[in-house]
Amino acid sequence: TSVVTTTVPTTSVVTTTVPTTSQKTYKYTIKYLGPKAPDPTPIGASEYGLDLLQKWQDENDTKFEPEVLAWIEVEPKETTELVAGGYSRDVIYMCTWQAKFSNFVHDLNKFIPSTLKEDIPPSTLDTNTYPKGHLNSVHLCLSLLLLFYNRKIFSKAGLDPYQPPESWSDLVRMGQQIKDRLGIYPYAGINMGGDYIADWGFVHFLNQTGATFFDEDLYPGFINDAGKRALQFMQDLLIKYKIMDPASLTYQGIEDNTRAFETGTVAMTPNWTFQYTSSLNPEHSSIVGDAWMTILPGDDSVGIRSGSMDGQDTLGIPLTSKNPELAFKYIQFHLSPEAQKAMALAPPEKGGGWMPIRKSVLADPEIQTSNPVAGVLLEQAKYKSDARFPPEWSAIKVRISPIIRDCVKGDVTPTEALKNIETIILEEIKKSRGSK
Repeated sequence: TSVVTTTVPTTSVVTTTVPTTSQKTYKYTIKYLGPKAPDPTPIGASEYGLDLLQKWQDENDTKFEPEVLAWIEVEPKETTELVAGGYSRDVIYMCTWQAKFSNFVHDLNKFIPSTLKEDIPPSTLDTNTYPKGHLNSVHLCLSLLLLFYNRKIFSKAGLDPYQPPESWSDLVRMGQQIKDRLGIYPYAGINMGGDYIADWGFVHFLNQTGATFFDEDLYPGFINDAGKRALQFMQDLLIKYKIMDPASLTYQGIEDNTRAFETGTVAMTPNWTFQYTSSLNPEHSSIVGDAWMTILPGDDSVGIRSGSMDGQDTLGIPLTSKNPELAFKYIQFHLSPEAQKAMALAPPEKGGGWMPIRKSVLADPEIQTSNPVAGVLLEQAKYKSDARFPPEWSAIKVRISPIIRDCVKGDVTPTEALKNIETIILEEIKKSRGSK
């Protein structure tokens, strides 16, 4: 999940040490590389749970040394280090590039206990499995897109503020009523500008049709009627029903649709779980107390209630780690109920506010009470949120994003778009993996 997608400063703020209460010298070291907060960070890479970290370091005679960068800088640095070979890190963050690094990281199946595996949503494990049977990473938090809506706008438009859309038909009907009565665009898309439309902007619609993004062999599974319905609905929101703000097609990052929602410019938008807490901050939100959330609506023409997209924030262990067993012990520590709870309950400015990946912790009464997003997220997790990305994805998305956007604008039909998308994907796969 990329929270920060604006221009990256030429000199990144890098954290190489974590404040502790002890100056003890440790026998072992675990080195970590990932993004800085407010993007998701494991315990010790930002400011939450430092008391728990201190205890873990002392018990394991191990110092945790994180280096954190702007999100957009992480993959290039990891690529440079992994290709160069030799030891550099013990734990790394990955987000959509898990398959790309599959030959450089350990299969975590040899470390992960069955009790932990059973407490993690199966779809996230599927997302991180490539090649077949190789678990290249595990999620550090559960981040699924939800639908956020403005209850005050719903009321003004004569809609029940406690009855959000449950289907695509509902979304259209309610959106048209809001536009007719209030004269505003009801809906803002997410990440529909730039190259992100191919993943964050498109995949959640695919899951709402029942389509498979990429199969377990990482070949496209959406060049079919379900994929066509997803593209057609995106196009219809803009052109046929005219309920999506055209500015959505310029939104490069989630700060754009967040701003539109928090200024009351639009009534609904899909977004990550931070949106609710963000809407309560009067420093940048004019809708304090008006925002609420629900699971994303699905394609009712085929009886699908919902579908979302997984935010893909994961932790893996490079093959060059000096101590992979200890590295996984750290990952397991981050996934412990205590650390997961600390992450969820800490404020965003401390690196917290991200929801637990463990189902048992997400269901904890304290978590459910402290942040109403948790209950909705627990419900959203019951539905499809597949987001497998092939190792060639960086090259693919640059080429197919303009095609998807042209389709949404009505310049090409969904059938034409899918044909061109399939050609490009198979070309890139052939370059990398050869013919199927």
